[in-house]
Amino acid sequence: MSAAPGGQWTTRPSPYRPPGLRWTLRTQRAWDPLEELGFQLRFGIAAVAGAGWALRRYRAQVVAVFTDLAWGNGRAVIVGGGVAPVLVVMGVVAGAMIGLVGITALDTLGMGPLAGAMSALANPRELAPSSPRSASPPRPDAG
Repeated sequence: MSAAPGGQWTTRPSPYRPPGLRWTLRTQRAWDPLEELGFQLRFGIAAVAGAGWALRRYRAQVVAVFTDLAWGNGRAVIVGGGVAPVLVVMGVVAGAMIGLVGITALDTLGMGPLAGAMSALANPRELAPSSPRSASPPRPDAG
C-alpha cells in the first residue's frame, strides 16, 4: 500500500513495469472491466444482505425513512413532498393531457362527445399505464 497525493491509502499496484515487461499492463487492463463488475456485484450483494440486518436492528428508523420518502415530511409540499403526492400530480396531468389529445383526435372524426367515455374507460386500463409516469409493475391480468 502506498499513500496517494491526497494522503489516502490505495491498494492499486503501481503501473510501472520494467521495459521488458510492459506488455503485462495490457493483460492487466483486459481484466479491469471484469474486476469492476465483481466490485459492483459484491456491493449489490452486501446492500441486499444489509437490508435485512437494518430492518431487524433499526426497524423504527427504516419505517420512518420510508414514510418520509413516500409521503414527505409535511413541512414543505414542493421540497419535501415525497413520492406519493408527486405521483398524484403527475397522474392528474397525464389524465388531463390524454383527455385533451383524445378530444382533439375524436373531434376530427366527428366523435368529440365520446372523449369522456374514452377517458373514463381507456385511461386506467390502456393509455395511462403506458405513459412515462407509470412506475408500477404490470398487472397480472394485463394482456
